Amino acid sequence: MEEGVPSRHVAYAKVQEKLGHKKKVILSLERAVELDERKNPQSLRILADAYERDGDQIRADLARDEAKKLLAPHAAPTGTPKQVKQPRKVVM
Repeated sequence: MEEGVPSRHVAYAKVQEKLGHKKKVILSLERAVELDERKNPQSLRILADAYERDGDQIRADLARDEAKKLLAPHAAPTGTPKQVKQPRKVVM
């Protein structure tokens, strides 16, 4: 397996999940998130789901919060997403 490629760790985690190895799933997903320089929110959500299935709700919530921050990095401090303004199209 290519050790430095995050997607390989995600694929490995999926195989381990089918085999019923919860701890290996989590370790592999944690490694994928750690390696991903772009910080993919999807990987964090998959990791959060794995934490939740393992009964670790606190870590699941933390991973989901981090994924949300990546999806809306310019959100207002209250947690409400920043409004996107689009120019109006004028049709003649």
